[in-house]
Amino acid sequence: MTDVSAGGPRPKIPVWRTAYDAYRLGLGAVFSSGVMFRFFVYGSLLCLATLSGYFYIVGDGQSDALVSIGSRRATAVVVITVTYLLLAAVAAPLGICIQRYIVLGEPPRKSYFHYAAMKRGRSYVFASLAVSTVFLATALVQMFADEAIFRINATTLDEAFETPRFTSAMMVLAFNLFTYGIAALLVVRFSFAFPAIACDRPGASLRQSMSETRGSLWRLFFVPLIVSIPYGIVSSAVLVVASSFAAYNYIGSEGFVPTPEELYSILMSSSSFFAGLGIVFVGAMIIFIAIAAGAARAYQIRIERGLSGVAEVFS
Repeated sequence: MTDVSAGGPRPKIPVWRTAYDAYRLGLGAVFSSGVMFRFFVYGSLLCLATLSGYFYIVGDGQSDALVSIGSRRATAVVVITVTYLLLAAVAAPLGICIQRYIVLGEPPRKSYFHYAAMKRGRSYVFASLAVSTVFLATALVQMFADEAIFRINATTLDEAFETPRFTSAMMVLAFNLFTYGIAALLVVRFSFAFPAIACDRPGASLRQSMSETRGSLWRLFFVPLIVSIPYGIVSSAVLVVASSFAAYNYIGSEGFVPTPEELYSILMSSSSFFAGLGIVFVGAMIIFIAIAAGAARAYQIRIERGLSGVAEVFS
């Protein structure tokens, strides 16, 4: 095999085709056998249990749960960190098996938790935590920066759109989008570490992935972005419909429009809203599968081409 830095022309990455393959191969792997589908179900249930625990601890069933997060920062950071750790641990076996199936054609042969306990599983969790750390650090920066921009807490929807608060809100939105974009660009550089670890490639690491993805940053960035767009549109529509349905039922029974504080309690007691959340969660797991499959497909083609240049993965 030649070195990844070998010279020669590098074809452009066909972003759209790679995004299409992410869905095709990811869903194909899940439904390829009963074992793969069971792993998908196991991973989904474990992630759901982890997220349910997070919302139970943070929300504690109170309508002012979101305010509690802001006022108890230390507790919020600890809870979020533990949640990221657990999510990385419970989702790692699913990611490993999806990528091993796509690259090596190997279905799972061990139990779900066996893949998490193996060396590759621990390395995969570590890489996942590195990604989570980037986004967690970004969220912390945003939390303090947003307060510095806003300075005040809006108590009603009307106040939130008053000047200068509306101007501050737009500044916060722009800052958050910018910082998340920077974080995403960094995380994209880690994308080849996951299939390399899953397939037991010698020397697989985040550092090696950053070297292998050099020169293809923007195209690799747009692949998961395009994969995520349908989910963003559908999940937003589902939540809007579910929330509107819950609020409409409340208005019909009580005869008046709820306040933002009351709306939280209404949503938390609405079966339609939780049904919408269920649909959104299933979609999130599909996106996880698709992104993992996209990285695996890119890595697979790259191996077939003899490690002659990372951009050739997508030729």
